[in-house]
Amino acid sequence: MSIQNFVAYYDLKQAAITFDFCHFLAGAVSYARMNNCPKTDLVVLADGFRNVTYRESSYTHVERQWRLWNLIVELVKITPQIEDFSLLQRTPTSVAINTYPPNYHPRANAAIPYAARMVLNFHNAGQDVRIFQPSTYALNAADRLLASLGPKVVTITLRKASFDAVRDSKADHWFEFSKILKDRGYTPVIIPDQDDALSDRTLNRYDWNVIDVAAMSVDLRLAIYNRAVMNYVTNGGMVGLFMYSKVPFMWFSVIVEGSPIANVEYYERQGVEYRGKYAWLGEHQHMIWDPDTIENLMTSLSLLP
Repeated sequence: MSIQNFVAYYDLKQAAITFDFCHFLAGAVSYARMNNCPKTDLVVLADGFRNVTYRESSYTHVERQWRLWNLIVELVKITPQIEDFSLLQRTPTSVAINTYPPNYHPRANAAIPYAARMVLNFHNAGQDVRIFQPSTYALNAADRLLASLGPKVVTITLRKASFDAVRDSKADHWFEFSKILKDRGYTPVIIPDQDDALSDRTLNRYDWNVIDVAAMSVDLRLAIYNRAVMNYVTNGGMVGLFMYSKVPFMWFSVIVEGSPIANVEYYERQGVEYRGKYAWLGEHQHMIWDPDTIENLMTSLSLLP
């Protein structure tokens, strides 16, 4: 590890193996910058896994390994402020002196912060928390993929997952909306949920352009979002990519009736007032609290470039 850098520890015995990792990365990078380190090193500890929630306890070992390599490591790839990265699948014998979280130790002080509320504190301290950037290779690949599709690409990222299905996107409504976008001179492209792309492929049953390959790469996803004139998304883990990047987006269904993690109280705990948005989001980054029905989607047309 670089001696001058802080070392961030993400311990999977204490923290989620989900897109909540985005919050942690934004905090770690911000903490390092506040301490005059433009780069930080990262150690992901995978010598064990947390079993706090029902979702976590339902994961098999194979599923945990998949999420480790295809979610956690993928997010590291789009964080250019990380200089050195290590993945440990055995208990470490020592830890760095300068750590994030401060004074981290896997036994004596093992708590891992990974909430948007913590990121708000760094933003209020003057840090730019929108840290995610696609690689140059991914940007070039996105250009090749989109070159023949048409002008004014608009992406639609849809959720279709086996967990908390109440948050799944209303695909029928989005299909109708995609036809309206096309009639107005835009080129809608669908980026599916990885769960759906690897199983039922329900989103491929509609007559629209689905970019399956983007479901398999966070880097390529983000590159395509960077090339689009607007990006639509509904409530799911993928919103972390949008929250901590500078791409334009419209996030529908911020609250979802019946979901314990998509309600007004949850956002208030994160420092977001009802019908507001995270304080660090830019002018063309919108949190739309209404459900993703065709009627509500139509109201967003005035926000398109």
